[in-house]
Amino acid sequence: MEIILRMQNAVIFTLLLICFIVLWVFYNFKPDYGSKRAIGAFNACILFVACLLVGVWSFKIYAILHVSPKHVGLWPYIAAGGSLIIWVATFVIGFCLRNFWIFRPSRRPTNNVF
Repeated sequence: MEIILRMQNAVIFTLLLICFIVLWVFYNFKPDYGSKRAIGAFNACILFVACLLVGVWSFKIYAILHVSPKHVGLWPYIAAGGSLIIWVATFVIGFCLRNFWIFRPSRRPTNNVF
């Protein structure tokens, strides 16, 4: 059991580092061609969705595993690991949606011959 907890601590630490990198990329690589107000609203919506999904995940894991005597000490680690994975996935999907689909640059044809 102690080895499992040590491995889970390492996994959670690694996921936490990945989470910080993803958040840094999400907030530093904004599209230049979109309205700053619209991009800010989209970022706030992604943050709200991520918090909502993490809250639902944590409550579900707590409701299922806190009553089990076999898993009584593991549910916080499972909830934290799953929450970080959900957090990273939500921000990666939000980044891709924001930069490549919703706020993509217009593709107007130019009148250049070459």
